[in-house]
Amino acid sequence: MTKIRVLVADDHPLITQGLANELKPFGIEEVEAVADGTQVLSRYAAARPDVLVLDLRIGPVRGLDVARELFAKRPDARIVFYSQFDQDHIVREAY
Repeated sequence: MTKIRVLVADDHPLITQGLANELKPFGIEEVEAVADGTQVLSRYAAARPDVLVLDLRIGPVRGLDVARELFAKRPDARIVFYSQFDQDHIVREAY
């Protein structure tokens, strides 16, 4: 079975560690965790993950802005968003 490689971008270490532990039994491997939103794009380019798991707010940086920049450079990128925000306009923007 081919492992799915993910880059997790979140500024809370407990979240990234917990996520990595929960995904591992499903053959999903965390290749790296990025806690600084300004470093997501460079770490994505270096790690070349299958999927980016991206918090909608990673420190002072908006995950949606990171996603727009990533899609401009890599239209084939795959991103899974997650967040504590439940406002409809933010969810619609993520779609």
